[in-house]
Amino acid sequence: MSKLWAILFLVPIPARAQYWESLGRGSLAYGPAAIGALYRDTVLDRLLIGGSFVYMENTADTVLCIGQAQWDGTRWDSLAHRNQSWNGEFGVNQTYWFMRFRGDLYASGAFGFHDQGSGGFQRGFARLVPDEQRWEALECLNPTVLGMETLGWRDPQDTLYATGHAGNLCGYPESCVFAYDGQNFYPWPPVAELPEHPNNYVGIIFKFRGCTYMSGTFLDPVGGTDWVSFIRYCGNGWEHVPGGEFVWGLKDYVIQGDTLLYLGGPFRTSSGGPGDLVVAYDGTTWYQLGNGLEYAPSPSLGQVWDLLLWHGDLYACGSFTQASGVPAICIAKWNGQQWCGLPGELSFGTHLMRQMAVWRDSLYVSGAFTMADGQPANNIAQWIGGDAVSACSEPVGVREEPVTETGMQVWPDGAGNWNIELPTTGAGPWQMTLTNALGQVVRTALLANGRGQMSAVELATGPYVLTAVNGTGLRYATKVVRP
Repeated sequence: MSKLWAILFLVPIPARAQYWESLGRGSLAYGPAAIGALYRDTVLDRLLIGGSFVYMENTADTVLCIGQAQWDGTRWDSLAHRNQSWNGEFGVNQTYWFMRFRGDLYASGAFGFHDQGSGGFQRGFARLVPDEQRWEALECLNPTVLGMETLGWRDPQDTLYATGHAGNLCGYPESCVFAYDGQNFYPWPPVAELPEHPNNYVGIIFKFRGCTYMSGTFLDPVGGTDWVSFIRYCGNGWEHVPGGEFVWGLKDYVIQGDTLLYLGGPFRTSSGGPGDLVVAYDGTTWYQLGNGLEYAPSPSLGQVWDLLLWHGDLYACGSFTQASGVPAICIAKWNGQQWCGLPGELSFGTHLMRQMAVWRDSLYVSGAFTMADGQPANNIAQWIGGDAVSACSEPVGVREEPVTETGMQVWPDGAGNWNIELPTTGAGPWQMTLTNALGQVVRTALLANGRGQMSAVELATGPYVLTAVNGTGLRYATKVVRP
């Protein structure tokens, strides 16, 4: 019997592949909003999180946080003084997100606190006093319990906007939007053109290529009595965004080099949207990214919650299970030609990933999951899988082409060109093709012997795919990024 046990002991047990890693044990609360916000703060050099949690668990202890916490790479701690909820009960408190604006750290959400400066109770908006590690009210108290509780967006441009349902702020007449310049709130004139209605709601406002875009659910200011969710203001009044018919408001946007706008949300082509859950726009034309994303169990419930550009790829997360027909559970990346899923196992109670952030060149995600590759990771995990992918969709515009080899080397020469060297010299001529993130050909060149240059002058910033093909069908391809 002892010999048998010895033999069994020596049989190797397959190790679980590790692509995700836990951060402590995560949140003690569980649910889709337990951890909603992730933010890389380069000033504090911390990963900040927000949500409706009360406690965060380290490996050896538990920390009282009340909707806000910070991760230093080793352990969780609370952030500044602890906020309160609308009614004083911990479970109602929720921080939506953080942002830096003109050097200061701001937070917004369904929280409140007693403001030391005014002695009043501030709701929804907060600015950090760094030397004292406490939150303070902005230039006036926000008295609205329901209404104005969103400040942002998460990546602010030259102006912050307080948005939400109609509310009063700083003594101004009721509105769905107030602008903030870092010192004062003031009315934002374009929103006054919206027809008044108690159910008007404004969520996201941003600028792209000379126009200001606004998303939410509000009566159409262009004419009629219909409800709309996406319009733009180009200096002479509101207008519909051509082709941008969205049934519901957007969840997120990201701008690439002021030339391409990516949008994510619950929209679908079957309900008139320009794409399925994610789409690109250059100010004139809409582009679908492959066949988009889908929540196969119930397509009408699918949506993208967050978008992020990292290492030249577009990452999307939310409620979906497929990306252009391949499995992708709640997160996928678009490399300019195809969608790819990320391997590893996140154990979801509900198919929902809320937000992503890159901190110290590593990707972090939050969502309704409890385990990450076998480790307890309530609502938050770190990606440690490098460039690993699971299934990838068929590249856009590529059909029955020869197998692509790797090994092409590309580097800048400092004068606006890319130097190119193929591992197989000679065997030319080589036809070089450069395609952008939408699969469009933007440059071509001819290499006589496998070495040469391609101009990158006047190319928009972002990722591209460079392909080399010779007369025998041998094919090389690599991704390059124009900074």
